[in-house]
Amino acid sequence: MDAMSIAKAITRAILGALVLSVIGFSLLLAPEIDATQIGFALGKGFLTLVFGWIFILILSDTMVKSIASSALEARASRKDGGMLYHFLKPDPGEVTEDGAPVKSEIVNPK
Repeated sequence: MDAMSIAKAITRAILGALVLSVIGFSLLLAPEIDATQIGFALGKGFLTLVFGWIFILILSDTMVKSIASSALEARASRKDGGMLYHFLKPDPGEVTEDGAPVKSEIVNPK
C-alpha cells in the first residue's frame, strides 16, 4: 500500500473543489464583476491552494494511515474488507482482473 499516493489523490480532489468554491463565492458576492474583482478572486484561490495543500495533505495522510493500521490490527482480509479493500495487501490466492495471480511483495527479514 502506498499511503502517500492515496493521500495525494484525496488532497487533489478536495482541494480542487475548495479552490473553485472560493473563487466562485468570491465572484458571487462581489458587488460588480470587473478585472479587479477577478484578480482578487484568483488571488484568494491561489492562497487557498497554497495553504490548503499542506493542511489537507496532512489530514488525508493521517486518515489513510489510520484506516490502514486499523485494517491490519483487525486482521481484515480483502474479501470482506469493504472500504478497507484498497488498504490491504493481496491475499495469497487472489487473482487480478485478467486472471493472472497476484504477486505479493516479499520482505526480507533481518
